[in-house]
Amino acid sequence: MKYSMIEDYIINKIKSKELLIGEMLEPDYQLAKKFQVSELTVNKALTNLAKKGYLKRIRGKGTFVNSITGNNTTSAMKHISLTQEIIRQGKTPSSKLIEYKVVFAKDYPQVKAELKLDDNDLLHHFIRLRMADNIPVCLSYSFMPVKLIPYIDINVLDNGSLWEFLEKQGFEGTRISFFTEKIAYADKFKAELLQVKENHPLLHDHHYSVMGDGDSFNYVDNYFVSERFELRHVVHIHI
Repeated sequence: MKYSMIEDYIINKIKSKELLIGEMLEPDYQLAKKFQVSELTVNKALTNLAKKGYLKRIRGKGTFVNSITGNNTTSAMKHISLTQEIIRQGKTPSSKLIEYKVVFAKDYPQVKAELKLDDNDLLHHFIRLRMADNIPVCLSYSFMPVKLIPYIDINVLDNGSLWEFLEKQGFEGTRISFFTEKIAYADKFKAELLQVKENHPLLHDHHYSVMGDGDSFNYVDNYFVSERFELRHVVHIHI
């Protein structure tokens, strides 16, 4: 069967680590062209591998590697919080809440589009200054849909780990995160909070995360003073 050939090809790629957990597969049409089959045949192969636990298919996003061994449909990707990363680097984390408000998605078109929200969907929006050993390292702008996270304790936002708070509320974590990074320059607001000069180069880390059911969970813009903090992206798989 042609679809079996595609399944074997993908499984071999996964087991040889040419495809890593969390990595997105090439589009269906490219696989169809590579194997000279229809996209229906490709779809059948990918659906079978998703049922076996090797892949995770997320509508509107793509198909991602879910497991090396298969039969792992309960795995979830846990977001590594900045608080945890600061601790891992041997420093003491702290934060200061600069602003918190609930807003309509329609007032933030880019956030609305990326999180696939309706105009009247509500969002938690907060800005936090993140510090390591009391030195400012990051200014973080975050949005989270109220329909997914009805309540956030702002005391946690002011000086605590949001992810630890969410775990205690029963949140099981996100499956995959999408990152974009580029250089930005500090405006007056960012410069004052980060204690740098205006136009100082910052690492702008933008990401959003997707839950196991395909819902987009958060929209984050982090601005790092890169010479003060080493940014690392680490993904953990829960089994």
